[in-house]
Amino acid sequence: MKALLQKTGAFLTRNSKIIGQAALVLGVISFIGSLFISTPNAKDNLLLIGLASILAGVIFIYKAMKGQGGY
Repeated sequence: MKALLQKTGAFLTRNSKIIGQAALVLGVISFIGSLFISTPNAKDNLLLIGLASILAGVIFIYKAMKGQGGY
């Protein structure tokens, strides 16, 4: 179990910039999609997912830049 966690942590550390960029793109797509949906529950869910993805993307990119000496 410990080895699996170490491998997962190493993967996330190496690819955090790519993961952050993908999360940002998916978050923006979800956010824009929520503007065109008229069903209230689906609109709220997409809006929440979009904002959470954008936040996750910003955090991943910040961690990647911090690890490379930026910020």
